Amino acid sequence: MIRIRTRLLRMKSSLTAAVIASWLLIAPMALKDRGGIYSANSPHSATAYADSASVSAMPRIAIDGGDVMDPPALDNAHAAGVSIFRMTVAWSDIEPANTDPSHYSWTSTDNRLQAVASRGLSPLVIITGCPAWACQTINGPLYDNMGSEVAQFVGAMAGRYRQSQYNAHYWELWNEPDDTSGSDHQLYWGMHPDKYAQMLASVYPAIKAADPNSVVMSGGLAFDNWFSQGGSFNPDFLNGLLNNNGASYLDALAFHYYKNNNNGWTNIGLKAAQIHNLMSTHGVNLPLICTESGLTSSTNFDSSEPIQASYVVQMNAQAAANGVQAISWYLNRDFPARIPGWEVFSMSGLTRQDNTHKPAFTAMQVFAQEIGSGQFLRQLGASDGVAGSLEGYRFRGTYGNRQTSVVWNNSNGQATLTIPAAQASELDSVVNLYGQAVSAQAGSNGTLLVNVSSDPVYVRWGGSRFTDVPSTAWMYSYVEYLASRGIIGGYSDGSFHPNDPATRGQFSKMVVLGKGWPINTAGGPHFVDVPQSNAFYSLIETAYGRGIISGYTCGGKDEPCPGTYFRPSTDITRAQITKLIVLSKGWTLLNPSRPSFNDLPSDSAFYSFIETAVSHQVVSGYSDGTFHPNDEATRGQRSKMLSLALQQP
Repeated sequence: MIRIRTRLLRMKSSLTAAVIASWLLIAPMALKDRGGIYSANSPHSATAYADSASVSAMPRIAIDGGDVMDPPALDNAHAAGVSIFRMTVAWSDIEPANTDPSHYSWTSTDNRLQAVASRGLSPLVIITGCPAWACQTINGPLYDNMGSEVAQFVGAMAGRYRQSQYNAHYWELWNEPDDTSGSDHQLYWGMHPDKYAQMLASVYPAIKAADPNSVVMSGGLAFDNWFSQGGSFNPDFLNGLLNNNGASYLDALAFHYYKNNNNGWTNIGLKAAQIHNLMSTHGVNLPLICTESGLTSSTNFDSSEPIQASYVVQMNAQAAANGVQAISWYLNRDFPARIPGWEVFSMSGLTRQDNTHKPAFTAMQVFAQEIGSGQFLRQLGASDGVAGSLEGYRFRGTYGNRQTSVVWNNSNGQATLTIPAAQASELDSVVNLYGQAVSAQAGSNGTLLVNVSSDPVYVRWGGSRFTDVPSTAWMYSYVEYLASRGIIGGYSDGSFHPNDPATRGQFSKMVVLGKGWPINTAGGPHFVDVPQSNAFYSLIETAYGRGIISGYTCGGKDEPCPGTYFRPSTDITRAQITKLIVLSKGWTLLNPSRPSFNDLPSDSAFYSFIETAVSHQVVSGYSDGTFHPNDEATRGQRSKMLSLALQQP
């Protein structure tokens, strides 16, 4: 894998020349390279294709799978709380001989992408592996006059994999294209930023035509600044790319940051700032995405599993505070270190080789729950009690107006976070990086004191997640339970609209997410009005496959026959919600002789489902002894029913 080889070359460690040389000899047999592409077309304006909204909506937390994609690895990636899974797709695997998309070898890539999407993860695909007929090496650059060929390939990829069963909308064009490998530094893209820009000019319009909502980013730049000292990356590559109008064909600029190779950037924010400054000299302000950052847990590199766990939180917080849109942690799972020195990357996983969770796994989970994609508000200072060796940031929750601060100590030992008296009344609670409660002690003059080490703590501030669901609302705890687990969300203005009706499509999604079922669209589409393009398609198909939903025979308004319809936009009733919940839980149906409600006779189609839900204390009726089974269920009511059910065996 070219990533690991080049990392070792630039790594500031005690690796010997002999060790590095032995790696170079066996590397081609070890792991698949990640390379690059180019075309000879001239740059042109890309304004018509730009879709910055999709960049700004990109989830913050991602993980690099290292192309290890067995079920335990994918299941752990999902469980860690990440939203995006970074992986490679080799052009040479799909189009080994020059042909057209109807003759591409899709099957293996179909299976890989579907396996990722079925876990509720969005693939971030690195295009790599240039075929011999198109490039001088597998890592580029392209031969002349290959612009139309690479555009055809990548456009076909974007068109095929935008479908919901694959859910691929994030495209990274080669890995570390500023690499200058080769005895004369002419291999790969590193000394050819003009050719890389020409490739972008061909590829970008093709991707956008196939999937207007895609995010097209550069290959993650090493952006290494010690080329003159023997490093293998061209520090002037980005400048050359910008000089050749490459920014016109990108939605975002990707880069890499490793603490071991900081080259003066002691945190990820400093490197991001330098890249922003360089772009600004060209009048460019592309969003930044860090597609690789991580830290080994190996004690051979002044680290450990607890140190790695703390760094997960620190790095993610610093990146978000410095305008990095998304951050991909390298690595998902450890792999064997075949020679000394590999541990600097082979032990960067959130899980060990046996799939057991490291402390960093839990730290990532908790960060996703506490901060997630929440808006960065400000860096904390002395007025917040964050002084001396303390460092901290404040975020708005992913939904609504709840705020959370994350604070840690940059020195050895303990430091004291002093929460000012003016803020003390707003304090809700404090938890550590593993989600365990931390006590706040009373200080002088109404202040509160929290002991903080290098392990970050989360300071939760009062106020509800949603502006229209205050902590005093009857549905507050139910809405909070579901929202904290990503099962429900709110609106961009911070509201939830608890009294609005809920639709059949929305509740099907909630049940599937709440149960954590893998996405399954086998045999679909099963409903005429839920095609693959429908936002709820994969979730409704999954619910159908689990046997908890069915459709209607044609005959309703705008329902031509023959056909089965689901009516996803129709408001769901209290009875229908109850049935879905009971079926999803697999509870044994009850049929008591005496009805619990005077408007629900025993011959009702929903009788046994509602009575079963009553026995499990999931639903209740009104003070007059009625249930109102045909009433439209509100968003607050559905939250209560599902929340109560999910918390039962």
